[in-house]
Amino acid sequence: TVRQTVYVNTPLLTVSNDTTLCFIANNINLVANSFGTSNAFIWSSSSLFQDTLNSNINDSVLSFVPSNTMQFYVKANNNGCEIIDSVAVTTIYGNTILSGNNAICAGEGLTISASTTFSSGTNLTYDWSPDARINSGDGTSAIQVSPSVTTTYALAINADGCLDTLEHLVNVTAVDVFIPNDTIV
Repeated sequence: TVRQTVYVNTPLLTVSNDTTLCFIANNINLVANSFGTSNAFIWSSSSLFQDTLNSNINDSVLSFVPSNTMQFYVKANNNGCEIIDSVAVTTIYGNTILSGNNAICAGEGLTISASTTFSSGTNLTYDWSPDARINSGDGTSAIQVSPSVTTTYALAINADGCLDTLEHLVNVTAVDVFIPNDTIV
């Protein structure tokens, strides 16, 4: 009887969690970990590995600045045995600007508007405060207000899960009218 020991080269692989980048393009590191079962990693933007994104296949980290939402694939090899995993990188780039008068007289009204540079498919929700000082428009990109005292209005905007808060100060000037007593000469 002859006994032969057969070792199975099973690679292990875990990768970074799916990631969402908000507002501006930043560098991101995608990390593959083979727990020592592999020293070769190929990163690709294609599930068929038609391109190689990393210049050094011994480096398990892919570092880059994504320009748009993509799926990235990594293949680890252990003596001919391969394993593949993927990471989704979602980009939600854009910003918000508030506009409207910063100073009014008591009794006047104004509109404060939010304009964004997010792509047209981005789901935006608006939550303005303080609620007690908003005449109309809460939940939309523009509110109508007529504060009687100087008030800071805040906008919490949600762009597909990316949250930002902006503020707009409205200074209110009270108009004091002084009418002297009539004088007879």
